[in-house]
Amino acid sequence: MSGPAGHIVFGLGAGRSGTVSLAVLLDAQPNTVCFHEINPSAMAWEGAEGTVISLLRDFRAILSGDERALTIDRTSPDRDAPIERMMALERVTGIGDVGHYYLPYVETILVRAPQARFPCLRRDRDAVVQSFTAKLRLRPHSRTTRLRALFKGIPLPQSRNHWAGSGDTRWQEHERFDACFPSYEGLGAADLATHLQRWHDDYYAEADRLAALHPNHVRVFDLDCLNNTKGRRALLEFALPGAETDPDVAVHANSRAVTR
Repeated sequence: MSGPAGHIVFGLGAGRSGTVSLAVLLDAQPNTVCFHEINPSAMAWEGAEGTVISLLRDFRAILSGDERALTIDRTSPDRDAPIERMMALERVTGIGDVGHYYLPYVETILVRAPQARFPCLRRDRDAVVQSFTAKLRLRPHSRTTRLRALFKGIPLPQSRNHWAGSGDTRWQEHERFDACFPSYEGLGAADLATHLQRWHDDYYAEADRLAALHPNHVRVFDLDCLNNTKGRRALLEFALPGAETDPDVAVHANSRAVTR
């Protein structure tokens, strides 16, 4: 199926792996708009084909010059800036979103948008585990949460764990993001680090498989590529082939401590 002229990009990465910086880099390119997790509330690791196809239809319409309308999860204010940029551009020749949860939908997207590109950032497993562990740690519990746990006779969770499954009461659930990750209920009473290690290994095994199968559309870049002009240029040339690009964009200095 042929698509409109223009570039469609879905940035990938296991999380805590530079995806925010990737979105910033892409969004700064001429006539290009890129979001970071535009609508996670409507996404899931499985069964969200309708959401992906709807988003892709909106992207294609925008590139064709139709009305610039998108369904946005506005619970995070950082999504407003790309919307404002999109509406201000005279024309949009590139559009995309960055989110770990597009990995299972690569082939669904390619059937409908053969020009789509999927740059994927890879970070060292230990660094991802450490960063996720810190992010998922809970703040002090509210009085309501403490009373609820006391009433139910369950221990207060000290962390979230998107991969543990709903039956594991050691972890606090997250309504928006738990569905956006696979469930590793088979790991039983394993700790968070074990879940994270499996997530990292599974994610990049699938990313490498897709890159081998679709080398012109999926490519895995080491996180360090964001730290220098040569690396950023290589990523942009892959993600926006033939487009005017600016690799000298100030993104987060990813000294193996990138925020997401």
